Amino acid sequence: MKIAFIVLILICPVLVFAQNTEKNNSLAYTDMKPMDEDSLTVKRKILTTLIYRKGIKLSPEMIRTLYSENKNARRSYLSGQILKPLGPLLSASGVVLGYIAIKGKPASANIHYNNQDITAHYTIRSRPKLAAGLGMFIAGIVMLESGNELIVRSSRQYNSKIGSQKTTSFQPSFHFGITHSGNLGVYARF
Repeated sequence: MKIAFIVLILICPVLVFAQNTEKNNSLAYTDMKPMDEDSLTVKRKILTTLIYRKGIKLSPEMIRTLYSENKNARRSYLSGQILKPLGPLLSASGVVLGYIAIKGKPASANIHYNNQDITAHYTIRSRPKLAAGLGMFIAGIVMLESGNELIVRSSRQYNSKIGSQKTTSFQPSFHFGITHSGNLGVYARF
């Protein structure tokens, strides 16, 4: 009973944090400051990481196509995509193993006491199974977060590659007309 109470104390804050994060988007990580119109922006919530380009959410197929030229970004993205479904699976397995450990296995023993045979019923609970279940639960959460971080890293790697390509190419532009401040003039960009 004490072990079940300890597991509930450890799991409840995680569930409360997950509910609060889904309700309040201010806790979600958002990287919505694009450097360039071709750069990617990332919106990260508790379980998902969404990648946008020009305000449009990209599908995984579009992202893989976009990353085809950038090997580091592609590798990070694919690794993150592999870890994301494995994390919840490992966490769920840990919860099941912890439940099995807490539930225990019923057993009984015959005791001879004061010239009477008494049958004592008890439950065998495995602490190593409980520890393994808790470890699997935590490892699953870490895997999920690592997968999301790898996806964020892939978008940063892609954006840094775009920034380096833009700075190495020389494309001067001259415009005559209304400037950004609303005045009439010449606008030159080097």
